Amino acid sequence: MHTFTVVTGVTLVLQFLAMLWHRWATLRHIMSATDLSIASSCVKTVDHVAEAEDIARELQRDNSVDDTIAKRRQLSLRTR
Repeated sequence: MHTFTVVTGVTLVLQFLAMLWHRWATLRHIMSATDLSIASSCVKTVDHVAEAEDIARELQRDNSVDDTIAKRRQLSLRTR
């Protein structure tokens, strides 16, 4: 009976270690296949800042606000 307990315990420990190894391998596989687009998100933020500066410049001109808003709407409809 003592032998059965030892064999079962060793088997459980080996299964646990194999499970940890498999999960680590799965995590590495997922991380290697995942595209982290951190750089492109920074570029988009800069584009939003540049667009906001353009809007501010247009609003500071002598044009009426209604004309500027209408132009913005036309531009946004074209880019969609």
